[in-house]
Amino acid sequence: MYWSTLKKQERPTLNAIYSNIGGVRLKPKVSVIMPVYNAEKHLDNSIASVFNQDYSNIELIAVNDGSKDNSLEVLHKMAKDKPNFIVLDKPNGGPGDARNLGLKSATGEYIFFSDSDDTICKGAISHAVDSIGDCDLLIGKFNMLMGDKVSERGLIDKEKTLGRDEFLARYVRYPGSFYYSALWNKLYKRDIIAKNNLSFNTNIAWGEDFVFNVQYNYYVNNVKIVPFCMYNHIWNISGQTWTTLHRLPRNILTKKLMYKELKALYKYAGKYKEYWLYVTRYIFNVTLLD
Repeated sequence: MYWSTLKKQERPTLNAIYSNIGGVRLKPKVSVIMPVYNAEKHLDNSIASVFNQDYSNIELIAVNDGSKDNSLEVLHKMAKDKPNFIVLDKPNGGPGDARNLGLKSATGEYIFFSDSDDTICKGAISHAVDSIGDCDLLIGKFNMLMGDKVSERGLIDKEKTLGRDEFLARYVRYPGSFYYSALWNKLYKRDIIAKNNLSFNTNIAWGEDFVFNVQYNYYVNNVKIVPFCMYNHIWNISGQTWTTLHRLPRNILTKKLMYKELKALYKYAGKYKEYWLYVTRYIFNVTLLD
């Protein structure tokens, strides 16, 4: 279904946690948001990983971000017979801008982010929804794919519910790791995002996922940690990413912004005096792998 031309008031409203349709109790809807840019070679696998989940109440929102290849045509073809597959098209503005449009279009109780060249692990969404309970955020393990090598990553090995204080204590030690800064090994509540007008910063070339997570963490009281592997991430530094990482002046400004965001969070939580050393350390340490 192509909803890019529909007005928001014409679209379905947010499902309750359990809605009753024809006597059948439906689990919460999960909106999977996928920015797409020149990804025609990967879309078959990435989209199949969404619709092959053992969880039926999913909507996939694929946002074509001004692709120069045939990604948009591929998306339209794949969405033709799927009413829960929403294709949006926009001029190129970066993945954060694409995700912002996806968030505006989402109708699910929960948000799951996926990239167009990666895949979601089988059973990940059902496990996440069944596990999150009353928590505001769920974090799972993930696989890092580097060529033929697969490395499972995760900083916490046992299922556990962390209160705000314990979560912040663990988080500040590895804030820049994929485990905490990435989007795709997490389940978010859309209500928290919508009520607090959270969105991705489109003025930075990288780190928008880190900043988004910091902003979301202002409203987190409890976090569910699961040892279940949620996602398969391909570790690949493209030419564009490599160039971005070596723009030193811009990188310094971005890093300062990320540091200020992290510092502000811990001041707001009344934890900065306790963890100032870890917060300050972050600006000097870019953690690419956990």
